Amino acid sequence: VAAATAIFYGILTAEYALKSSTATSALKPSGESGINYVLCEADLSAGIDPEEDSYRNHAYILLRVDENKRIIHMIYVPSNLRVTLSNNNRYQLWQASSFGGDAAIINTISTYVGVNISHYVKTNLEGLAYLAKLSGSLAVTLFEEVTDDKGNVVIPAGNQIATAENIEALLCCTDYAKGTNSQAQNLMSFTASVIPRMLEISGVPFILRLDELSKYFETDLTIYDIIRYANEFRSIAAIDMGRACIPGSIVTTNNIDYYVATTNEWSRIKERFVAGLDPSYVQDIDQDFDRASITIDVRNANSTEGVAAYCAQVLREAGFTVSNVANVEDGVNYPETLVVYHDEQYIAAGQAVINTIGAGRLINGGDDYRFDTTLYIALGVDYYIPSNKDN
Repeated sequence: VAAATAIFYGILTAEYALKSSTATSALKPSGESGINYVLCEADLSAGIDPEEDSYRNHAYILLRVDENKRIIHMIYVPSNLRVTLSNNNRYQLWQASSFGGDAAIINTISTYVGVNISHYVKTNLEGLAYLAKLSGSLAVTLFEEVTDDKGNVVIPAGNQIATAENIEALLCCTDYAKGTNSQAQNLMSFTASVIPRMLEISGVPFILRLDELSKYFETDLTIYDIIRYANEFRSIAAIDMGRACIPGSIVTTNNIDYYVATTNEWSRIKERFVAGLDPSYVQDIDQDFDRASITIDVRNANSTEGVAAYCAQVLREAGFTVSNVANVEDGVNYPETLVVYHDEQYIAAGQAVINTIGAGRLINGGDDYRFDTTLYIALGVDYYIPSNKDN
């Protein structure tokens, strides 16, 4: 039996092996025991309008996988990120492949983030759609509504279900009012949901699932590596995975749209990511403000009675002004706590609120969240009243 298993695992490893790829020449140990950085790349071209810019065909997410603490965090790296390549000229990130294939992409991202990338996984739209099919339905939090190429809303913003029927629109939508960040958050929400769903099963059923997926994925990881990771992270949940997009904005030069990072904010996010902390949760924003002037609308979005009142009490004791305490209007459970602002001058206040309540992801509400206060909080299932406190 052991010999047969070894042979089968060998065949599976060969099926997953990187084909016509230069990636392995760029992969290096992280230098930290139990820590690995895994670059995931998806070719979305099958679902992108040919009239769109070529960079939209590519999606890159860098995972920090901590086997010691059983934690995974992720950074979305925009495919049109402005980078300087070996000839000292500026390019969009995806164009690095012309200077050395997959290895050039890996090396460019490795240099930009300041880490050694240990593993590489690549797939395409068909592979991601098959993941969605196997999953049946996935709970995702969409930061902006998803539309199709005709401008029709396919999936509204908020807590939704990703299925095999709507997954192409979710992954390939490019018409976001808030641009790259919305696309990044939607793609990372899908990734964070699909990882634990794929790990729900174990033993022979899991091996058979790997066999099914082998036609859609390529990686340097062996089947033994994949099984080890699966066993170690089988209990992980989507809300445990910190997510952030490299912050920045579009700068157009010679009719080319480059994504240029906001230096100070990116430095903070990168520092937390490399340290193994939730990259979306930035503590050290140097800005003074009057806490009493910050008005907050606190909403219960996890169905646990009393959490909004408890959170409001914590905030008031910390000096904030809580103007309203209620349930969310849509009546659904949020997978994570959201701290929402409209005006960027209140980002520091939002981070201070996150520090105070010990939970939350800070987002710009745009047109999706309407409120009259400085900040709006939706307390998701990750927020709870400590056991030593009264409800």
